[in-house]
Amino acid sequence: MFLFSSAKDTLHMDRYKFEARLERPQGVGTWTYLALPLDQEKFLSTSSRVPVKGTIDGVRFRTSLLPNGAGGHFMVVKKEIRDMIGKSAGVRVKVSMERDTAPREVIIPEVVVRALRGNKDANARFNSLSYSHRKAYIEWVEGAKRDQTREKRAEKMVRMLSRSPG
Repeated sequence: MFLFSSAKDTLHMDRYKFEARLERPQGVGTWTYLALPLDQEKFLSTSSRVPVKGTIDGVRFRTSLLPNGAGGHFMVVKKEIRDMIGKSAGVRVKVSMERDTAPREVIIPEVVVRALRGNKDANARFNSLSYSHRKAYIEWVEGAKRDQTREKRAEKMVRMLSRSPG
């Protein structure tokens, strides 16, 4: 069910509940995802990325709906959530979601703060990146098992940002 309100004749999603099947295309490196039912597209009022939060089979998530290129949207369902609900591709799940209007903030670990401190250009470039790009850099640095590797990745991140066009 959608609840909606009008603002300049634009409808927006308040809360949406539906069932969907988890899907995963053949091949290496493919995502497990769920497609939103076609009837909801008129309520999203956009063909771009939509930040959302909600639950899948009672497990909380915070992510973005992504456009599928054909007028619809889909949502990647991370392995962590699939493990928590005990379901995989081919199985139906119950979804409840709403737009996520809270600011998206990335917690910057000390190793990255230290690396950025010495390079004003890289620091400015990092701060100008979108939430998802900053998050990707941080997850890459933090994904290392050893402190030494995290430090090397933070230094490499600074070099990459220094070379990036503004």
